[in-house]
Amino acid sequence: MNTPKKNMHLCFCVQLSISYLQQIDKNDNASLYKAFFSGIQAEEKLPLTIFAAGSFLEWQKGKRQAYSILLNNMLSRKQIELLSGGYYQPYLSLLPASDVIGQIEMMTSAIRTHFGKRPRGLFFNRFCMDAVINYPVYPVRYGVLSPRLSFIPYRHERTTRFTHRFFSCRC
Repeated sequence: MNTPKKNMHLCFCVQLSISYLQQIDKNDNASLYKAFFSGIQAEEKLPLTIFAAGSFLEWQKGKRQAYSILLNNMLSRKQIELLSGGYYQPYLSLLPASDVIGQIEMMTSAIRTHFGKRPRGLFFNRFCMDAVINYPVYPVRYGVLSPRLSFIPYRHERTTRFTHRFFSCRC
């Protein structure tokens, strides 16, 4: 019996607060993240989507060039894709539309500056989907929802078809 192959795409979310990152530095646990990303890099055929919050991007700059090298290597061979989202991981549903767009643009700009790639996807963390429905269309191809969010299709006001694809992930 021939069973069709199924592809599975994993999404890994790095959502770390500044205080947690400082604790990692104090205990020298940074090697855990390096081991994780090195293991992913070794599995060249394993595709991965990563959302790294702004705090993680700031933390790994400077003296942590090993992360940049690993991630850039995997980006260049198209093994990983980086997602945009709220730079400071805010509760997007509590912010006005202009602030939400500012958060997303700040994150997108940081990714583009740091890695030279524009993210094609957007990670909706926490309970933000209700408010996202009323916001303008973002220049992304798809969205990844936190598992706590229920799926609500997003329709563009001028069309009757769905403008984005949404996927749910366990992060």
